[in-house]
Amino acid sequence: MNLAVCKICKEPIWNFLCVDCIARNTRKFLSDGLKKDFNHFHRKFVENFYSHHDHTFCLKCRHNNNVTICPYCYAKEMFSMLSSREPILAKRMWRFTTLLKHPYRESDARTITELGNKKSAYGMCDECGECSELLERADNGWVCEDCRE
Repeated sequence: MNLAVCKICKEPIWNFLCVDCIARNTRKFLSDGLKKDFNHFHRKFVENFYSHHDHTFCLKCRHNNNVTICPYCYAKEMFSMLSSREPILAKRMWRFTTLLKHPYRESDARTITELGNKKSAYGMCDECGECSELLERADNGWVCEDCRE
């Protein structure tokens, strides 16, 4: 059995609801104008996090889904998008989604757009493909010390 790990928070996904099921239920509360923006957000989100290798089984729709993002992180990104367009609606909806609040500290579950890391402690260099503990963001991706010189 493979353990599904969220691609955003890197925590195991224990109670998996797919992003499509969450989005389908969210659309019920949105106006027609906001649905168009939300559909665009959801489509781009799925494109960015789609994986041919990873998949999880959704407990609600009973299908395998190739977007391995936990419901907490998807909800956080979704409400971040909604609050930029309809802050009052997003705030009201957020109050009713106690099950989708991240079980970890709020500071650990910041939205992707808020992250401003220029350095990463560990990963693969986009130039040479070697593992490095001192990657830095450059014009051509994440590069190690050797490739920066």
